[in-house]
Amino acid sequence: MNVKVHPAADLFPMMSDNELSELAKDIQANGQREACLLYQGQLLDGRNRWRACELSGLEPKVRNIDGSCMVDPLQFVLSKNLHRRHLSESQRSMVAARARTIYQKRAKRRQSESGTLGGKLAGRGRSKAIADRVPENLPEDRCDSRDQAGAALNVSGKSVDHATAVLTKGSRELQQAVDSGQVAVSRAAAIAKTSPTHEQLAIAKKKPRREPYTLIERLKRMWDKTDPATKKQFRLWIDKQLR
Repeated sequence: MNVKVHPAADLFPMMSDNELSELAKDIQANGQREACLLYQGQLLDGRNRWRACELSGLEPKVRNIDGSCMVDPLQFVLSKNLHRRHLSESQRSMVAARARTIYQKRAKRRQSESGTLGGKLAGRGRSKAIADRVPENLPEDRCDSRDQAGAALNVSGKSVDHATAVLTKGSRELQQAVDSGQVAVSRAAAIAKTSPTHEQLAIAKKKPRREPYTLIERLKRMWDKTDPATKKQFRLWIDKQLR
C-alpha cells in the first residue's frame, strides 16, 4: 500500500485475501462507490478499498478531510467502523486493546505537555502549588486507558486485558483467529499465556475438554431424562419411606 496509514485506521483488521478479491471484482464492475479519506496526509478510512483498487489496477478515489470537520480521528474511525461491522464481544475487545495503546500515548503526551506548562508557570514567579494544579484541568489523563478503550467499544476492562494478552503474547495466527471471530478472546488469552507460539493456533482449534460432571449434575441429568410415570412412582416411594 503506497500510502501512509493513520494509526487509528489500523485498529480494525483488514479483509481476508478472498474478501479483498471479491471487493476488487465489485469495484471493477461497479466502480468505487465511497472515496478513501485522507487526514493530514494519512489514510484514515478506506484501507480495504485502497488495496482493492490496487489489485484492480485502478487509481483509488480520494477525499481529503481537514481539522475543521475532524474532532478526533480515533473516535471517527471507531464510530464509522462499528456502524459498518457486526462484531462479537471478543472482536470488539481486540479493537479496544489496540485503541488502548493510543489512549496511553495520548495520556503520556498530555502529562508531558502539562508538566512543561506547569514548569513555565512556576518559572514566571507563580507558586509551585499553582503549577502543580495544572494537570487537574485534564481529567481525561486520570482515566485508565483500559477503561477508556473498554467504554468506547462497550466491553469490560477484563475483556480488554484478555485481548491485550493475545496481542502481546499470542501468535499472529491466534490474533487473526480472534479477530475473525473463530476463537473467544478469553480462551485465546489463556492459550497465549501458557502455550508456545507455534502451538497456539492448533490448541485453539481443538474443542476444549469439558470438566467431568459432579454427582449432583449426573443425578440431575438422569432425572431430566426419566419419563413422567417413573418420576411419579419414585415420588410415591419417597413419600412412603418418609412416613
